[in-house]
Amino acid sequence: MKDQLIEYARSLGFVRAFVMPPDAQTDWRAHVDGRPELSFIRLAHDPLQLMPECRSVILLVWPYQPFELEPKHAAFSAYYIASNKAYHAAKQLGAWISAHGYQSLSNPNLPLKSLAERAGAGRYGKNGVIGAPDLGSRIALECVLTDAEMAYDQLEERGRRSAECMACERCIRVCPVGALKGDATVDTTRCLRALPMDAPYPEDVRPLIGASLLGCDLCQDCCPRNRDKKRIPIPDDVLELTDLAKLLAGDMRGIEDLVGKNYARKKRLQARACLIAANTGRSDLLPAICALLTDDSELVREYAAWAEKKLQ
Repeated sequence: MKDQLIEYARSLGFVRAFVMPPDAQTDWRAHVDGRPELSFIRLAHDPLQLMPECRSVILLVWPYQPFELEPKHAAFSAYYIASNKAYHAAKQLGAWISAHGYQSLSNPNLPLKSLAERAGAGRYGKNGVIGAPDLGSRIALECVLTDAEMAYDQLEERGRRSAECMACERCIRVCPVGALKGDATVDTTRCLRALPMDAPYPEDVRPLIGASLLGCDLCQDCCPRNRDKKRIPIPDDVLELTDLAKLLAGDMRGIEDLVGKNYARKKRLQARACLIAANTGRSDLLPAICALLTDDSELVREYAAWAEKKLQ
């Protein structure tokens, strides 16, 4: 069963799959409780709470290559496309398991980086991101729970850092908001990736967004673990879908298929497009921005007003 599962997972696009017992990370909750700066999403810590019959936790690794940056265009991280593909591939794997007569639960709300550390899929860097051997930190993680019993992979001890990180502090220096302390944790009350997109960023934070449409990749861009991950041109269809004029007009066709429903929310992307236009000096987009000054979203109106002021 395990060999067949790994073979099928690879056919879907995952490059590595690990099988762990459901109690592989019983210490995770104790690590984050009482430390609100580490809490980004409300995560479960016990697979058995999500699936009482669980006998195996399958951790899956999906690699990707970063995109080149396009002047005056939204900077778009290939991670979000990879993550969406991995999400749906994990559902396919869950369906495959069910077709073999076992229960499955795909995409459980578990701390996947912590699982990856225990599985030996990778090690934390000082930026709090998992890096996998030969893949760097340009990976998306997924998980499937099942009641199928399979041989477990050997678990790794916690706290073992990537060798490239030991004498390196590039990510700490490059983080524009000082969210990295160097202990492999991220202060999610400061991190640009973790700040809620539905609430207006403070004005001093808005220029720090730069051209990033989603998230912030600065600590990965400078990471020596990614030195072999060459940038590739942004595919033409992605360029078209993330065109600032298109986003400002509220045309979100195709975005959900690209990155998933959660990241394809119209008002979020319209608001972010306003920031990017201002940060990249796109004064040609002023008419589209001014048209949003009376939008029904307070977030869009505020960012449009800020962008108008910056571009005039």
